[in-house]
Amino acid sequence: MKPVKEGDTIRIQVVDLTSKIQGRNNVQVTQSLIKLGRETYTLPLNGQPNIRGRPAIATCLHCGAQIRGNKHGWHVKEAIKQWNTLLEKYLNGEINLEQLKQAPARLTILVKVKIKNKQLKFELATQQDTQKLWKALQKLYPEDDQYLLEKRNT
Repeated sequence: MKPVKEGDTIRIQVVDLTSKIQGRNNVQVTQSLIKLGRETYTLPLNGQPNIRGRPAIATCLHCGAQIRGNKHGWHVKEAIKQWNTLLEKYLNGEINLEQLKQAPARLTILVKVKIKNKQLKFELATQQDTQKLWKALQKLYPEDDQYLLEKRNT
């Protein structure tokens, strides 16, 4: 996975090294590099995940800076907890979609995976893909004030 910065947004581009390596003889692999002839691919973070829950550390996908929790908590963990709570409230009809969208952590699609000729193919997800995800979520409980009022009164 390769982080790609677009304005103030980070997207994830997947490079399918398996398909690039298949059938090639001139492949050199070290701990964090794969060389295919003149092409070199750096394995990000030496195979380490960019978020580790126990020590409360996240690594920025763009610049590699570490984001650490402090004695008051860890923003990443708290944001995910808040998302889960708000999603449950939305699904129970207690809040509307706009309120859910205000959560500090929000749904996004990073990568699309497709199967072509029995092979996995990866594509960079677009903003439109994420919008489709939100529309699907909205269809679970349409944002209808009458629906919310009935749900709250039962």
